[in-house]
Amino acid sequence: MQKIERITFGQAAKLVLAKYENDHEGGLVDVKRNLKHLRRFFGGMPLVTISGGDWLQYVCRRLEAGASKAAITSERDLLVLAFNLANVPAPHFDRAPRI
Repeated sequence: MQKIERITFGQAAKLVLAKYENDHEGGLVDVKRNLKHLRRFFGGMPLVTISGGDWLQYVCRRLEAGASKAAITSERDLLVLAFNLANVPAPHFDRAPRI
């Protein structure tokens, strides 16, 4: 296993996808779509460098692109799961802001 400082979101996203594929949990199509959005923004970033501020930037971009708050919440849940599966402490990620 890599040192936690070197694990990128892209690598952790593979763990998330494997979990959903192996556990046969529903919504695999949604998971793949949500991970695609997250990878575009966080892909090469080491998990330990991702902050709540980065998350807020992501949320603003997704809202500007027309994403629903429910979709953003699902994406946040996958982001937190990526941290958990990689055994990296996750910062606090707020839900999509109320507008």
